[in-house]
Amino acid sequence: MRIVSILLLSLIICAGPARADEISPKGDVAGKLTTYNIQSDEDLYAIAHHYDIGVNEIRYANPGVNPWKPKATRAILIPSLYVLPQKRQGIVINLPELRLYYYHPNGEVYTFPVAVGRDGWNTPVTTTKIVKKRKDPIWIPTDSIRAEDPTLPDFVPAGPKNPLGKYALNLGIPGFALHGTLAPRTIGTRASHGCLRMYPKDIEALFNLVEVGTPVAIVDEPYKLGWRGRDLFVELPPGKKNAAERKSAIAVISRMISRSAGGVTIDGDALAMAVMASDGIPVAIGKRGLFASATSTVKTLFHE
Repeated sequence: MRIVSILLLSLIICAGPARADEISPKGDVAGKLTTYNIQSDEDLYAIAHHYDIGVNEIRYANPGVNPWKPKATRAILIPSLYVLPQKRQGIVINLPELRLYYYHPNGEVYTFPVAVGRDGWNTPVTTTKIVKKRKDPIWIPTDSIRAEDPTLPDFVPAGPKNPLGKYALNLGIPGFALHGTLAPRTIGTRASHGCLRMYPKDIEALFNLVEVGTPVAIVDEPYKLGWRGRDLFVELPPGKKNAAERKSAIAVISRMISRSAGGVTIDGDALAMAVMASDGIPVAIGKRGLFASATSTVKTLFHE
């Protein structure tokens, strides 16, 4: 099984244009971390778009960097390392991660950042499928969207002002679709009316890859565990947590580890640091071997 991100890097430090690469996952973990030297006229949003990662992904991977005016020549992290979600068939959209995975029948895996529904317009957790492919779609605002903005027209024809972009993949949920956007700087955030926005180049690629009938699973998987060789990795979505949330995360992840097959020895400090960071970057927290209780290992790391 290979994973493909439209602009994954193959160089450790790359100041030139990115290129499409195919990367074979070793077990459950795919991709790699790379760095990039910022040029004088770039900001993090443009770099995220260029390297096909979401806004939150690049910001949390580079704390302390001004997203609008990062220091030129500074090396930043390109977080293109992923633990694959548990479900691995068709299209899988992990809402906390703000990322889509497409498992092609030929064994390749494609991954893209997405924007999902904002508060009050939450994208539902559900199982559905692609029911229609539309090129140059017409946008017809729903009654609920028009109620929020009564000035909207009855429809917006295909063209440069259409908020769906050039491509749309209708889901089997009325009013929901995967589509392009006129606001690429929202990709990797919670910004839509429930639909799933993608970078224009990404929706075009996905449009050409999938067929009507492709299954779609929208999941809520905030914590992902996966193996690469003998190493067990954990990935948490970008977003800071308070003390209570960190303790809860430790407890949930510990239960997940205890249910995993095979013995694993957990590095409690590594797990605690991964939860503390919550930056979306997979971290090795254990190795195959004698089983160690994750709960007893880490419960002393957070003091009252």
